[in-house]
Amino acid sequence: MFYLHTSNQTERLSEQLAQVISERQTASLYSREVFLIQSRGMERMLSQYLADFFGAWCHAAYFLPGTFIDYLTEATTKRPVPRSFDRDVLTWRIERILRNVSDPKFRVLAGYLSEDPIELKRFQFARQLAILFDQYQVMRPDYLDNWLQGKTITHDQYEQWQQLLWIKLCEDRPGELHRGERIKKIISVLYSDVDLFDMLPQRLYIFGVHTMSPLFLSALAALADRIDVHLFLLSPCELYWGDIESCRALVRRKLKRIDSGSYTESEEASYHPLLASLGQQGAHFQEMLLGTIDYSEGSESFVSPVIEGDASLLHRLQEDILRGCQEPHADHKSVTKMDNSLMMVSCHSRMREIMVLKDYLLSWLYSDPSLQLHDIVVMAPDMQKYSQLIPPIFEDLHYTISDRYSRHRNGYFETFLQLLDLASSRYGWSDIMSFLERPQVYPRYGMTVADCDRVKNWVVAAGIRSGISSEQRQNDGLHATGDGTWRAGLNRMLMGVAIDSSEAVDSILPFAEIEGSQIEILGWLCQFIDDVEQAFADFTISRTLKNWSELFKELCGTLFADQEHPALLELYRFLFELGDDFSVFHDETVTFDVVRSWLRTTAEASNAAGFLNGRLTFCSMLPMRSIPFKVICLLGMNEGEYPKNDNYAPFDLIGKQYRLGDRSKRADDRYQFLEAITAARDRFYISYIGQSIKTNKKTPPSVVVTELIETLSNFYGVTDCIVHHPLQPYSASYFDGSKGLFSYDEHYCRVASALQLESKNRETLWFSGSAASNTGTEVDLLDLASFLVHPQAYFVRRIMGIDLRPMVYLPDDHEPFEIQRLDHYMIDQAMIGALLENKEKESILAALQAESRWPLGVPGRLQFNRRVEDLMIFADNVASRNMGCLLSERTINLDVEGVRLKGEFKTCFENGLLFYRYANLKGRDVLLAYLYHLIAGKTPNIKQETHVIARDRLLTFRADMDRPDDLAFLVHLYLQGCQLPSSLHVEPAFAYAKQVISNRGRGRKSPLEVARKLLHSQIEKGYAAESARLYQDLGVERILDSNFETLCEDFVVPLWDYVLNCSEEV
Repeated sequence: MFYLHTSNQTERLSEQLAQVISERQTASLYSREVFLIQSRGMERMLSQYLADFFGAWCHAAYFLPGTFIDYLTEATTKRPVPRSFDRDVLTWRIERILRNVSDPKFRVLAGYLSEDPIELKRFQFARQLAILFDQYQVMRPDYLDNWLQGKTITHDQYEQWQQLLWIKLCEDRPGELHRGERIKKIISVLYSDVDLFDMLPQRLYIFGVHTMSPLFLSALAALADRIDVHLFLLSPCELYWGDIESCRALVRRKLKRIDSGSYTESEEASYHPLLASLGQQGAHFQEMLLGTIDYSEGSESFVSPVIEGDASLLHRLQEDILRGCQEPHADHKSVTKMDNSLMMVSCHSRMREIMVLKDYLLSWLYSDPSLQLHDIVVMAPDMQKYSQLIPPIFEDLHYTISDRYSRHRNGYFETFLQLLDLASSRYGWSDIMSFLERPQVYPRYGMTVADCDRVKNWVVAAGIRSGISSEQRQNDGLHATGDGTWRAGLNRMLMGVAIDSSEAVDSILPFAEIEGSQIEILGWLCQFIDDVEQAFADFTISRTLKNWSELFKELCGTLFADQEHPALLELYRFLFELGDDFSVFHDETVTFDVVRSWLRTTAEASNAAGFLNGRLTFCSMLPMRSIPFKVICLLGMNEGEYPKNDNYAPFDLIGKQYRLGDRSKRADDRYQFLEAITAARDRFYISYIGQSIKTNKKTPPSVVVTELIETLSNFYGVTDCIVHHPLQPYSASYFDGSKGLFSYDEHYCRVASALQLESKNRETLWFSGSAASNTGTEVDLLDLASFLVHPQAYFVRRIMGIDLRPMVYLPDDHEPFEIQRLDHYMIDQAMIGALLENKEKESILAALQAESRWPLGVPGRLQFNRRVEDLMIFADNVASRNMGCLLSERTINLDVEGVRLKGEFKTCFENGLLFYRYANLKGRDVLLAYLYHLIAGKTPNIKQETHVIARDRLLTFRADMDRPDDLAFLVHLYLQGCQLPSSLHVEPAFAYAKQVISNRGRGRKSPLEVARKLLHSQIEKGYAAESARLYQDLGVERILDSNFETLCEDFVVPLWDYVLNCSEEV
């Protein structure tokens, strides 16, 4: 007998289920209760409820629709279930058949199977056909039967070749039944006189299923002839609504009646608008159920969600859907605004959606002590898009993320796919290092995280950019050069370990930064590259599925350390499936691209692991997951993303002729939204990206959310349904209560307060007092020199501990095609140094190219020749100073008016000090040279003559340029600059001095205005980030004040006056 139990609440259906189980005695203590469900999440919910109800619950069998058919097949035929028509197997069988299609009917496939890569396109096409034929087996079994009889149904051009392909599939496995035939066989056996008492369960409970194919429903009807079948159907409406029309159909019918003059208002539908627009799938199932099965009415328990004194908008909406009425009760019309039971939130990004959600969750948890984390579920159309954002935001709450792809929850899967993707790359240094740095890989090669960082520095410094070797580049159709490849870089490292030389040895420039125990790490790095190179070489050979499986398993054993890790065992399970299961049906060779595509698809399968485990649950919105929660939150309800569109392929015959019971992604999503509304017990929260992150322009939400808003407005008088949140989490509106927004984030509260304080005090400095300095009475020479280069930057970086400089520059994954401006300066300095050491031009070029600092080939050589000619002139100017030999480092320890100045000299020559820079002379060059000149005058055995050579000026400080008080002045200026931002702005100060001297002639500009203009330009162009941060909106007039002017007049102007007198222009 088939029993139908209905309710609008899953809890009531669970109670009815427990009651039915308790009333019926089992034939044996070992008899199992058998359940037919749609998702593993439903299995967990039922098990938990029944365990609570009975005190203990075990030995139950839960089947999904597909596995249930397999179960009935084995029970009725006593034979193992054939797998040749399963979707995954069909993919490989079809791929093999498509290799040899000579029939003229297959000519239409030329567009799908032509052009390279033809092997990959053929496999992808086979996968689409496998999905389609899998659906035909259950949704269109009559098509398949007629095709085998030589008949066609639709007479479509695509039907002919599909018919021929299906015949080939059946001829290839004669006698094996596909799923549709097995269901028909089951129905036939169930209606026969065959004794199946010991083979079938005593009862079947169907729970959480609200749609199925007509063929499957017929099988359940046949099964009900043998055993009791109980269908527990969740229905949002207590009325029969199988004949409900969609809103679009109602409008079309209304317009047609109006045009014919036969329309009357009495024909207006009386169903609730949300039931009509969202409930088509449930209505069709009711219609199928009524027309297919002769069922007996079981228990019926429809419960009004509204209790006495309850005025929540959510419960009133649920009650009206339950009653199926279009006009709400008179009492309901009093609702005029949204309440906390139903919320719609608009944000600028997915990250902001997560952040805003957390604040609301904390608010609900604080306000309701009975609410627990396991009472809350957060769903999204695709939770994968949020899975990386949730951990940093919800790190202080217990949560779990369900429905994640295998590759996202299994680190070994992701790592292995990363290796496979490398095979199609340029083998860039960052890509291969990223693979080595995976925690599943580097322990296998005896490394730690710190070792990986050290190796990365070696790789960059050794000039490794892309490519394994010159042979690999040649095989890939590229220029066969080894420069910048991994092999070239490793050869440099090994040569540097073997030979202590700065000159090339056998055309290999030694890399001398590896020594001692680091040599062992280098050995492991070489082993890693050997393993990766061998893998890439193996990937170029086509193999059978069996051989690919063996190769991949061997590769996992080579690359991964922990061979007993459960995640790695899961990867092995998939690889065994490839070699043991699929190879039976496909024995021809396939390319690497094909098997990688298969593995990617396998890795994107999701499961419900972590669903309902006592924590806050994040999961995807899947069909028939109608599990009740006190709070249901929906994220990502964006236009165009939900509900999904039904994109049928041109050759999909199901999409061309709709039948009752056909699955539709769009209908699934619409009904899922309706179920989510009715499953929320206390709160229903909707979030979407409704504001542009660039322009703040508002965008509409998903069409189902729009329909909900229209219903609330038209039938409940609710306005202002959506709460629009600001882009920044530190917006003042979260903390001043001006817009009804709130936040529990203490950090952003402090930021908002600081910003408000800043806006009030823009005309004053944001700091007061002085910084605590630990310089005492001892000053390091390097610190003093760094201060004089940029006093404000020194204060921010060294005193405040804030580094505003960009992150460390990492080179691109290819050889340099052009040299950036900053790189040009550094390379120029290196080339000048090499020319001064009398190195050959060829060796200089070879060294630069080995380090991947200079373009390769003929263009690089021509560019080098042009550049070196200019640099040789500059190098000759430097050499003409006749400075003599470079002396060893000199240690200084000076007493400067009670302050001890310590450090080392590194630029001392026999005939004085030398500074050169292939750039125009700047104020900082003068200050640094003058500092060392002053120190040289107080240090024995150092000649006090300092030469500064720039592109535009040659400067010489002689011994007579030594004002005894200047060194003390600079030291005390440094000490003051360690407590407060210094008044010395180096380049503006020298601009001031230049204008003062210019005004002695024909100049008429204000020196102070010139200095201010330069500082303003530096800040605007980002050249003085530290000054901009220190002074913010204070204005250059306030920054360069009288203290600056006095400093310039007393120190900088006299210094520049001397520079002009003892220097010459180039």
